[in-house]
Parts: sequence; C-alpha cells; structure tokens
Amino acid sequence: MKPKISLIVLLTIIGVSAVGYYFNINYHASSPKLTVKSSPVISVIPSPSISFQESIQNAVRNDLAKRLSVNPSRVSIVKIEKQGWSDGSLDCPEPGKFYTLATTSGIEIILEYSRKNYKYHAVNENHFVYCDK
Repeated sequence: MKPKISLIVLLTIIGVSAVGYYFNINYHASSPKLTVKSSPVISVIPSPSISFQESIQNAVRNDLAKRLSVNPSRVSIVKIEKQGWSDGSLDCPEPGKFYTLATTSGIEIILEYSRKNYKYHAVNENHFVYCDK
C-alpha cells in the first residue's frame, strides 16, 4: 500500500512541477499571490510547397487578369517570397475592416503586366489580397 501512495505523491509533485515550469507559474509562501508570466510567442514561417505555389500563382494571376480584363497568360510572375505579417490584413488593410491580431504566414507575389508590377499577399489560393498601396 505504501509504494502506491509514494508513487502517487511522486507523480503529483512531478506533474505540478511540469505545469509550473511550462506556464512559468511562481507561488511564494510568504506572499499569497500567484503570478503567471507569459512566454514569448515564436512564429515559424513555413516554406511554401511547390503545389501551394502553383495553386496560388494561378489564383492571383487569374484575379489580376480579371481586374485588368486581360488573358491570364499575359500576366507573368516576377517574384515569389515567403512573408510574415503581424495581423490578418496581410499588411494590406481595407478601411473599416477588422482583422485578427495574430501573426500570419504566407507569401508575397509580384506580378507583371504591360511593364507594370502588381503586388499580392497570400495565405492560400482562397485567401489572398491585392495590395495596391
């Protein structure tokens, strides 16, 4: 019976220590207040896969072609680059809209038509914005 109780006490101590370590919780016996310190948030920007790049290229190329009333084959890709933005606007906010305040990862695509560049920010082929600023 004693080994079971000792094991339960030991596991409880380990569990409480792990939770305290993970959440950086400090409790001081002399001061009956509990402090929780937040840990820094680390954002990782994944490398876009080839299929992701192809699908987003087609989506933004078609969008720009529609905006300009031209054939999509006449729109060329100038540059594709990994990006991270501080909120859901993808750094292209529209007046009067509200956005999530979470770090958002994606790609920036620069397109060209008739010697003029056009910029898009994209998370996926269904979530992209034309940045005309």
